[in-house]
Amino acid sequence: MINHIFFLYKKSFLLLLLTIFMSKFFLDSNAQAVTLSEQDLRNSVQTINVNASEIAKQVTVRIITKFGSGSGVIIKRYGQTYLALTNHHVVADSPEHGYQVMTVDGKLHSARDRTQVKIATLDLALVEFTSQQNYQVVELQKLPKILEGEKVYAAGFPSWNFIREGNKITRFEETRNWGIRAFHLTTGKIEMQLAKTLPGGYQVGYTNDVRQGMSGGPLLNQKGELIAINGLLKYPFQGIKAFTDGSVPNQQLYAKIDSLSWAIPITKVMDFMETQNLVEQNLHNY
Repeated sequence: MINHIFFLYKKSFLLLLLTIFMSKFFLDSNAQAVTLSEQDLRNSVQTINVNASEIAKQVTVRIITKFGSGSGVIIKRYGQTYLALTNHHVVADSPEHGYQVMTVDGKLHSARDRTQVKIATLDLALVEFTSQQNYQVVELQKLPKILEGEKVYAAGFPSWNFIREGNKITRFEETRNWGIRAFHLTTGKIEMQLAKTLPGGYQVGYTNDVRQGMSGGPLLNQKGELIAINGLLKYPFQGIKAFTDGSVPNQQLYAKIDSLSWAIPITKVMDFMETQNLVEQNLHNY
């Protein structure tokens, strides 16, 4: 405990803090130890939450196509060229017309599909744009821990803003021309991870509300690391018919799956990047 305090607090008031703590410790050591631990944890989590929220804002982009829009996350930079990862279904509607990418400063950049190898089992795609501005690149790790109950952040740009009066949605408006104001961040937790994948490679289920237009946006942990890509909303209109291997979930599991948002885990994202010859290339996150 003493060593722990040495690391947490400055030497200037170590003796005072230690004296107060030890006097209370002998009165009720268990209660004081629990209280200190919980307070430290709350302070730590609060700091991380702020950082993760800001990272989400910096790395999330909006991808605007001829017929619609979605979201993405900046994953690579080489020189003045950036790569954004998104869902294939976001950019599949009009590849011949190109795309626009809106960055955190509200600027629009002409973009093109960079996906070299389309993987039918993964709902992923790459979009490339060029800018002289410095934009933050998301932290990528091959195997970050994804724990059930872990707090996570889902970021993106909803296509619609719903206006409520009381508990009822009375009208809605399109956000296509909102610029950066359309950015939306939701918090939730990891609820389950499937041993089998859903169509598109979706495997991570979480409680965050993800709206239409947030597909392709990042799912971040509390450190601001990319752990998955959003893409499958709760209670989808088309429903979930079966896993990719053709097996069908039982009624109880189906109800659970249907009630959650779903993302493609980072392990599959990294596998996808390897097929695009990106992992081995000399691409730097400046």
